[in-house]
Amino acid sequence: MKRILFLIVLYCAVFVGTAFAVMCPNCRRQVQEPGAAYCGYCGQNLNQNQAVYCSQCGNPNDPRTAYCSSCGAPMAVAPQPVYGPAQPPSSGYGYGPQEPSGTYFNFDVFTGKSKKKKHEKKHEKKHSEWRSIGTQNLNSKGAIEFPVNAEIRAFKVKCVEGVGIVNVFVVRTSSGNRDFTIGQRLNQGESFERDLGGKTYVTGFRWGDNGRGKLKIFVK
Repeated sequence: MKRILFLIVLYCAVFVGTAFAVMCPNCRRQVQEPGAAYCGYCGQNLNQNQAVYCSQCGNPNDPRTAYCSSCGAPMAVAPQPVYGPAQPPSSGYGYGPQEPSGTYFNFDVFTGKSKKKKHEKKHEKKHSEWRSIGTQNLNSKGAIEFPVNAEIRAFKVKCVEGVGIVNVFVVRTSSGNRDFTIGQRLNQGESFERDLGGKTYVTGFRWGDNGRGKLKIFVK
């Protein structure tokens, strides 16, 4: 009698467990735990009550069914996200001494400081480089007058052809003349330069012509 009673209780337990079992719509396994919210095999949410539509006929089906109740087509299994181990935060702002990567706020764009500095650097570069104002042929016929009419800081004379000999180089300014003793023979490629000690308005240059060749005049 006890054995028959035990078999009846066991049969009822199996029947109840099977009746309340839920099939996971993702891995198609039976979840036996009553009231389970997630599948113990793949982690699928078992409380999704939204209907799943058949890709063949469009009939709405229970998300737990494996085949369409209208046409019998197998129900497509929605791909589940794969969760890996958490990644450490990337280096950047708030995580170390590095600056944030990518585009970030540039205050100079709105203040105009960068534009001003760029203009100043360009202006300084322009005045720090030599610029040619012309050439003069030498034919040993005496003094040469070379017009300038510009505000300059320094001058340079370079022999680009033949040979030139310069003893005294006169700089004519609005306030008078300034004599520079050179005393130098210039072969092709050689040059001399002098600084005026500041911006000076120069009307022209004058030097003795003693040689045969061509001199190129630079100022800055």
